[in-house]
Parts: sequence; structure tokens; C-alpha cells
Amino acid sequence: MARISIPWKTYLHYKKSLNQQDKALYEAILDGMLEWKTRIPIPSSSDVDHVYDIFTMVLRDVPMLFHVSNGLRISTGFCSYVIPDYIMDEQTYKKYYASVVDFLKKCQGLLTKHEPFNKLQIIHDSIVKHVEYHNTETNNEHNVLGTILDKKAVCESIAKSYKLLCDYNLIPAIVVFGYSDANNQSVSRKGYSVSSTALEDNHAWNIVKLNGKWYNVDLTFDVTLGDFDTFTAFRYDYFLRSDRIFDLEHHASQRELLPKCSEDFNLYRKIDQYVQTTTDVVAVTKVALKKKNNRNTIIFGVDPSSELTEKNIATAVSTTCLLNGKGASSYTYNNRTGVFCVILE
Repeated sequence: MARISIPWKTYLHYKKSLNQQDKALYEAILDGMLEWKTRIPIPSSSDVDHVYDIFTMVLRDVPMLFHVSNGLRISTGFCSYVIPDYIMDEQTYKKYYASVVDFLKKCQGLLTKHEPFNKLQIIHDSIVKHVEYHNTETNNEHNVLGTILDKKAVCESIAKSYKLLCDYNLIPAIVVFGYSDANNQSVSRKGYSVSSTALEDNHAWNIVKLNGKWYNVDLTFDVTLGDFDTFTAFRYDYFLRSDRIFDLEHHASQRELLPKCSEDFNLYRKIDQYVQTTTDVVAVTKVALKKKNNRNTIIFGVDPSSELTEKNIATAVSTTCLLNGKGASSYTYNNRTGVFCVILE
């Protein structure tokens, strides 16, 4: 079979974190899967769990390996091998490859002449509006095909797709696995942690680099926060956030391999939808009500260090809406990320 060619730079974060011996194993597994090898020779002394860890690092670093499932066999003995599980043949891969590249090119058209921040936001919006969080119990829901082609996927597919679009636009991005203890999000899928001492992975998200600094991004949470059957507005609760915000409900496995996200970008502050006082709440609400493209949704960020409470925010919004001839039918407040969302009647 012909070797798979990926004609753009892929940011290989996990490979960079390895020592020389593990890099050689990583490269052997990657090259073997790019060449469709059914048996990839590895050192006979290799620990099975460690080989599996390296294998998962390869899949996280290279989202275009969607012809390989998360499962594999490792044959040990006098001659040891990694035996990948290929879920499609070469012709099928070529067909899907062309469809994925077509999607990337369409997104690229939206990104022309934009600054890195705008690119990250547009990529976020493109995927969030494009995909539905859904466990289809197929291989695709865990690779980029679930998000890009099927438009139904779980967190692993969504995170890999975000990295793929970042790779295509030369923006460093990492797929992160770990677990979430959030009680209001759809993140119940169990993953393939091989550590017996850690809680089993049940979630995936991203870390991206912007202007020399690293930030957390969780598109799956932003997808599940929005009502996209009757699309109203994008949510950015988990877009370009600090470890301080994410650590409230995200817990990365292999944390030692990941860069620190020390600063909080907070998009709502950047776009002047950020409040610190009730006067700010009234002002932001008035501006939102006057917007011609308002889709009956008002969203703004709340300064966590302010004395604002959920009750007085809701009261200020409701009163302002009524005085301007609108009614607020419901609201949600994500106190972990400091984002307040109002649905108008």
C-alpha cells in the first residue's frame, strides 16, 4: 500500500516530550501506520502498557490517522510487534481523506487574513455549530470523521478535529485526555487510560498556543451548553481559559507532559461583554437588546472577584428587559466559568 502523506505541518507535542529511546518507538509506530503495516516491529524488552501509551500519543498528535482504531494488539516474545487495528482499506481512506481536506479548505477560506485569535475563534465556531455531541457507538465518533463528516461525535473526535484545523493553519494545538467531574455535561465515555493508579479517562479537550502563551479549550462543553436545534448564540465558557478555571472540573492525565496555562484570555472581556457591577449588567443588556442580529440571547462574562451574585444579576437583567419591552423567559449561570446566559421570550 502507498504511504499516507500529510502535506502540512502537524504539531507533535507528545513526541517532543519523549526521550530518545521512546521517540524511536513513537516514530516506528507512526511510520508503520502511515505505511499500513500489519505488524510493526518493536524492541522485545518493551513494556506492554508503555507501548500502548506511546501508541495513544501518536493518535493524539496525528489526527489524520483515522484509519486506525484506538485498539491494538501487542505481540511479545523473541520478536515483538505492534499490530494495529485498521478500520478501513486504502481506497476508503483515500475517499475520506479527500472529504476531510475539502472541509479543511472550506474552513481555510473563512480564515484568510485573520489574526491568530480570530482564527482560533472561527475554528471553534465552525466545529461547535457543525457537530452534535452524540455517542453513535462507531469508530468514527472517536476520530475526525465523526465530527467532520458524520456531524455526530464524542469529545475525542471533537478535540482531534480542533487540533486538525489548528495543524492545517499552523497553530500549535494539543489533544488532552483526562477526566471531568462536571455534573451537567455529557462526558460519560470511558477512554483507554493504562495507568492503574489514576481515574479512568472519560473526556478529551485541547490546549492551544496564542501569542506565545498556552490556553485551554473545550469545544465539547461549549457544544453541550448551546441549544443548536434552535441555534441562538455561540458559547465561549471554555474557550482560551486558564488552568485555574479548568481545574475546577477538568483533570488531565499525564499532566506533567502538558504546558501550564497560567493566564485567562476570557473572550467576553475582549468583546466588551464583561460585567463587574449591576451598572455594567444594565449597560451590557441594553446594548444586546439593541443589536439587530440579536437571536433572543444575551450572554456576558462576570468578574469572579466582584460582589455580584446570581440573584442580583438576574434581577438587573430582567428589569432592564422589561423596561425595554422584552421579557426574559429563562437564564443559566455557569459560576465555574463566570458566564451568564439569558433567553428572551
